[in-house]
Amino acid sequence: GGAAGNIIAGEYSTPEEKIPVFNGIAFPWNRLYRTSLITKNSITFPDGRYEDQPWAFHCISAASKVKSVKVGLVKYRIHPESMIQKTSVTHWDAIKQWERVFAIFDQRADVSVVFKKAIERLRFIHLNKMVRRRLPRKDVPQFCQEILAICGDLDYLKTLGAPKRVRDFEKTLIANGLKHTTGRTGANAPQNDASVAKIADSISAMVQNSYLRDFLVQHYVWDSRYFVTDFKYEGAKFGFDVCKSETSGYQLSFVPRNVRFLKSTDLTSKYFKKHDLLKDASLDEVEAKIMAVFNDIAWHLNPETFSDPVRLHA
Repeated sequence: GGAAGNIIAGEYSTPEEKIPVFNGIAFPWNRLYRTSLITKNSITFPDGRYEDQPWAFHCISAASKVKSVKVGLVKYRIHPESMIQKTSVTHWDAIKQWERVFAIFDQRADVSVVFKKAIERLRFIHLNKMVRRRLPRKDVPQFCQEILAICGDLDYLKTLGAPKRVRDFEKTLIANGLKHTTGRTGANAPQNDASVAKIADSISAMVQNSYLRDFLVQHYVWDSRYFVTDFKYEGAKFGFDVCKSETSGYQLSFVPRNVRFLKSTDLTSKYFKKHDLLKDASLDEVEAKIMAVFNDIAWHLNPETFSDPVRLHA
C-alpha cells in the first residue's frame, strides 16, 4: 500500500514500525485488506468528507502485520471536478476526521511519544493543505486559529519535523493578521512594521474583493519589508512584491515564478525577469498596476476566453 514513491517495501508490526505506512496516502483503494480484519474490528467509514482518514488509520493500527511493496500497482487519475480539486467549506470536515483518528490511538496502550508526534506531524501537514489550497479565503483565518488550538503553537509545530510546511503556515498567519513579523532592528523598525501592515491590508482586500482571489496562491511577508502576493494562471506562476519606498510612496516589483511565459514572445520580453513596475506610487496606483499586469498576462495566455483584457474587470 501507500504511494510507490514515499514508502519503503517491508513488513511492519509495531506502531513505530508502521509510521512509514501511515505516511502513505490515506486513500482506501491503495491497500488490500483481509475481510476478517474489517469485520472483527467493526471498521466503518464515518460521516463527512475525508472519511478515508479514520478508515485507513484504524485498519493499519488494528492489523497485527502490514506488508508494503515499493511499486505502483494502481494508476490514480485526478478528476478536475473531484472534491479535493474544489474550494469548499466541506474541507472543514478534515478537523473532525483527525479527532476520530486520535480517538483510535487514545484507546491503545502501546502508542509511544515518538509515534504520537509522527501522527501529529501528519495531521498538521494535512490541515495546512486545507489552508493553502482548498478552503474559501474568508475561512482561512478561523481555520488557522483552529490549527493552532488543535496542533499547538508555532514553537511546538517547529518540533514536528516539517520546517517548510511550518514556514508556509507562518506566512499565512502573517498575511491574515494572526502573527506580526519581527521588524528590523534600529529606529526604522516600527515604521517598517506599520508600512507592511498597511500594504497587507490594502492588497489583501483588493484581491479578495475582485476576480483575482480565484487565482491567488498565497500572501506573505518577506524580510519584514515586502508584502508578497503570488498568483497562478493557466500554468503561469508569478508574483508581486510591494514595499515602502525611500520617500513617501510605495514600490511595486514583478517576480516571475516559472518559465511558462516563454510560450509568448510578448510576455517573455515584458515579464521574463524580475523588475520594478512602479516607484513612489500610491497604494491605489499599485493596486491598479497589479490588476493591469494580471489582465495582460491572462489575455496573452488565454486570448480565446479573454478577447479583451478589460473583460476581466467585470
